[in-house]
Amino acid sequence: MILNKEVPENLNAIIPVYVYDERVQGIIHALKYQGFRSLGVVLGELIASRVKSKIKIEPNTILVPVPLHPIKYRERGYNQSYFIAKGLGNILDLNIKNNMLKRTKNTITQTHLSALERHQNMKNAFKLMAGVNFSQIENAILVDDVFTTGATLNSAAGVLKFAGVDSVIGVTVTAPV
Repeated sequence: MILNKEVPENLNAIIPVYVYDERVQGIIHALKYQGFRSLGVVLGELIASRVKSKIKIEPNTILVPVPLHPIKYRERGYNQSYFIAKGLGNILDLNIKNNMLKRTKNTITQTHLSALERHQNMKNAFKLMAGVNFSQIENAILVDDVFTTGATLNSAAGVLKFAGVDSVIGVTVTAPV
């Protein structure tokens, strides 16, 4: 099932694949907090098979996992979005660019924030990595685990668009109904 969600302003499309229910919540929790990185790859492959017909893969399209702040990365030891992107890349035959964006703001967890608070929390949370050449990149697929209000993806997409990326599509494993 691919869910229909309102598209945040900086994205050309948003494609969350599964409904955020107890089963999917448990899988995401195991991926993020219990070290099951391989779940990310499997999830990426599963969602790739579902979105393949929905996304027109243009030349110069890349996968960009939504980055974690360095403090969060040190705590967790890995970025779950990277492993989801890896699974997507396996099926869609796309390269992952893990060095496009950096998270500069160590945002608080958004779990209990309102939509407005989430957007304020994510304001200026991302920047371009130094020395990145965007001249050959026309399209990006931003990859994350959960789409709720779109604040995170919208903030990251805005930075990519500012750098000259023509089209940014968000792909996530899940979203609430």
